[in-house]
Amino acid sequence: MADDVLLNKAATIERCAARAAEEFAKDPATFATDFTLLAKAGWINDDLAEKLQRMVGFRNIAVHDYQALSLPITIAVIERHLGDFTTFSKAVLGRMGGAGKER
Repeated sequence: MADDVLLNKAATIERCAARAAEEFAKDPATFATDFTLLAKAGWINDDLAEKLQRMVGFRNIAVHDYQALSLPITIAVIERHLGDFTTFSKAVLGRMGGAGKER
């Protein structure tokens, strides 16, 4: 069972990394502003866009400078901001007319 979980997690990471690389390759200059573009187009609200942009900053610290990572900040993100991802998913699915809600 544990092997299946690890294989699924590894596949998810690989899929997400490939997707990020694909988006970055489209236009590296605008990659950092994609959440802003979603807000301007009405897909997500400005508040959510700002939260997600801050989350990118946290990810950068967590991935690239883990020695400077603050445990209290990590706990705060887990306790207060993981729901932002669900909010994002609901906003996008709602904008698409509910496609994929059965998942």
